[in-house]
Amino acid sequence: MTPPESEKLGVLTVTANATTGGQTVNVSPEAAAGNSLRYQITPSTSKPTVNYNTTCAVSDHWVNFTSGAKVTGATGNIITVVEVNSLDKAVKKGEATLPAPTSE
Repeated sequence: MTPPESEKLGVLTVTANATTGGQTVNVSPEAAAGNSLRYQITPSTSKPTVNYNTTCAVSDHWVNFTSGAKVTGATGNIITVVEVNSLDKAVKKGEATLPAPTSE
């Protein structure tokens, strides 16, 4: 049985670009009013499983995020970004592979 549209995990477009000493990550679309973005950086073999309504709380190792912010992760790691509602429940998700940081 297919869930109704209102219960499907939406899609975020996540891009990671190399910058000095890390990566700059952009996300679109912006989070809806009252929602926020969070992220985790993991090896590609241990990406978090996120479905619609999955809890993505800061206490569960999710980090608050603002699109365009700099992050630091190893080359080839995956950044998973979620949009959460006011109850810390996932409503959208996207991911990108981190490139090698540039040197100074």
